[in-house]
Amino acid sequence: MSAKKQTLKELAYTYIKNKIVNCEYQPNAFINEEMIAAEINVSRTPIREALMRLEQEQLVNIMPKKGIIVCPLTPDLITSIFETRLLLEPFIIENYGMYVDINELLRFKKLYEGEYRKSKIEFEIDDEFHSLLYHASKNAYLIKTLENTHFQNQRIRVYSGIKVFRVPNTYDEHIQIINALLDKDYKLASKRMKEHIIKSRKNSLEIVFSV
Repeated sequence: MSAKKQTLKELAYTYIKNKIVNCEYQPNAFINEEMIAAEINVSRTPIREALMRLEQEQLVNIMPKKGIIVCPLTPDLITSIFETRLLLEPFIIENYGMYVDINELLRFKKLYEGEYRKSKIEFEIDDEFHSLLYHASKNAYLIKTLENTHFQNQRIRVYSGIKVFRVPNTYDEHIQIINALLDKDYKLASKRMKEHIIKSRKNSLEIVFSV
């Protein structure tokens, strides 16, 4: 594959994915190659390749002779996202928690206990914290899977119009995870992460289906 073709494919992939994640292409919306090609001024080939990749990430559904639909946010999808997180994130903490950067943990703890606690912070800080933990595994397959779940989480937040999730409670739960990791009690940290994800799942389902 030529460098130019690869660049166009990545351009198309990033463009479409951002539109979906930020709900500019709404859940259940039909999109088509011609529309996207006109928007970013490329041929249909890189668009088609990007859409196939996004289908593997469960962001679009390509239906022969019908079209391309942005995957809906359904109870089953949200449950699947959090089921994946429940299986993987506590596992990573218990087995790879010793590799998490202590200075980063202390930085997050200071933020959660300090100025961030008094203000409404957008969800990026939550994603950054979880990303720090699951990247400790150094396992590309686990990391890729969890990155995909966090893209879906962003869709949930944007779609619902809410960018802050249970802020004080979330920070308290993160502090509990951090304290256990600093104490090198990885089983407890894993347990605290599991509890946190279960509460986040409940909150996500309530928010999306109250919209």
